[in-house]
Amino acid sequence: MFRPTGFADLAGKRVGIFGYGVEGRAAAARLREIADLVLVDDHPEPGSDVLVSGEGGLDALLQCDVVLKSPGIPRRRADVVNLDLHGVTVTSALNLWLHETDRARVVALTGTKGKSTTTALVAFFFALLGPNGVAPGHTSVSRRTIHRSTPPRAGSSLRSRAFNASISTLRRASSS
Repeated sequence: MFRPTGFADLAGKRVGIFGYGVEGRAAAARLREIADLVLVDDHPEPGSDVLVSGEGGLDALLQCDVVLKSPGIPRRRADVVNLDLHGVTVTSALNLWLHETDRARVVALTGTKGKSTTTALVAFFFALLGPNGVAPGHTSVSRRTIHRSTPPRAGSSLRSRAFNASISTLRRASSS
């Protein structure tokens, strides 16, 4: 079974994006030039090129090499389990990002209360290290912000409600 360990592994593959919200759109933007995309959502916007899951979308996902599941879709939902049973690899953009990231510089915040506040504080302290500190996924900035091939950010802080965790990365500010 194909197991991608980063976005580059998806080049030339048929990739399903299941859930076309903030993370799904960011993943599609990242992969549009390198992969054959199948976009599926339970309730897509009218007139979009996104397939409806219950109207052929799930069948289209079964033809994919890998499916990136959005955080709002439960991992044990029947249609996701069905993809697994048919040998389709199911992962997430967050998982691929974590594989590409220097995890020695990752801060994971877990718990029931206080993640948003702590994530904001971590992002603030990262911003003190350089002008490009950001909290993608937390303040309506998608993870794509930290996927782009721009100069390294001083720090990034990532909030994911689906995992009840916040993840932050610390990168050294480039010296000029």
